[in-house]
Amino acid sequence: IYINPELNISIKLSNSYQKGKTIGFAGKVTDFTGKGQNNTNVKITAQFNDIKIFEKIVKTDLFGNFKYGYFIDFADPDGTWDITLEAKDNYDNIGTLIFNPKIEVPPVTIYYTINFLSPVKDFQYIRGEVIPITVEIKEDEEIIQNAKVEFISPQQKRLPMNEIEPGTYSTEY
Repeated sequence: IYINPELNISIKLSNSYQKGKTIGFAGKVTDFTGKGQNNTNVKITAQFNDIKIFEKIVKTDLFGNFKYGYFIDFADPDGTWDITLEAKDNYDNIGTLIFNPKIEVPPVTIYYTINFLSPVKDFQYIRGEVIPITVEIKEDEEIIQNAKVEFISPQQKRLPMNEIEPGTYSTEY
């Protein structure tokens, strides 16, 4: 007797998304008979040019439904992303869905000038040493005060930056 080990992922997705919006992952995992698969892990991974943007594992409900939303930050790269959904049940049955949406900057976007005050160019740090990061943010020539500013590390860890004087924000990495 042959039993099809493949899982199916049903989801409606768009070909493009804009920064500042959420990609809604709401779908269903079924087996070859169309029966919803409960308590199944669905791993959602997004990459851009081999840089991992996010990875999230969600579980299906009693009927095989799953839901997750990823907010596309303005710090996320724009361009074509590689997004993979992989469902895997307790019996190692697998289903995979790949799609490549285009992430775009909204037409009405304000651009800021970010001037790095630290770390100082060409200064060297030793592994494990704290690196101060300080930036000055302006729109045209006006300083931007009371903004929510974050530094995103190479490991995609978000570090909030505190305003230490008007228009100047700082954190440590």
